[in-house]
Amino acid sequence: FRICPNPATGLCTMQLPATGEAFSAAVFDITGGEVLRLFSKQQISTFNFGTASLAAGVYFIKVTNGTGKVSVVKLVKE
Repeated sequence: FRICPNPATGLCTMQLPATGEAFSAAVFDITGGEVLRLFSKQQISTFNFGTASLAAGVYFIKVTNGTGKVSVVKLVKE
């Protein structure tokens, strides 16, 4: 999956593979703590989210598919 724009200043778009399976996603800080739950068990290929609640820094977005496979992308908030 991919996130754009990255580095982020406001609204971001997450693009997921159009596989028809359900995904869950959350944002984690540099220490591994979850700071924002994006969605849970949804069949989507595009998701928009705001970064206004996040302080400037480095975050990781973790996406899990229905079979438990995990993918992680780094997100920089300016």
